Amino acid sequence: HKIVDLIRQRSGLDGLAEDLDGEACQAIQCPQPSPDKLAEQRQTLRQVLQGIAKLPQGLRDVMELRVLQEQSTAQVCQALAITENNLFQRLFKARRTLALNLPMAMA
Repeated sequence: HKIVDLIRQRSGLDGLAEDLDGEACQAIQCPQPSPDKLAEQRQTLRQVLQGIAKLPQGLRDVMELRVLQEQSTAQVCQALAITENNLFQRLFKARRTLALNLPMAMA
């Protein structure tokens, strides 16, 4: 669910309607993502989650804990018994691997 929230945030629409009352929202016709855009976002989400699932265990663990579950650096390091430097190295490698293996999802 965190990836879905991230996609929504990056689209610039997250929370827009919540900031406006009903009349203001109707007056400016708050933009809603088109069905095509929603389908594209769902496909991207599927690709990213599949990519994370294919990562080696050590990289997958840090992505799941730090990115998807939004645990703090300290929590992740304690759970995995690793140093902060090791965590950051693993996150970098995991993100790089995803970017190389999922070019369409990251575009």
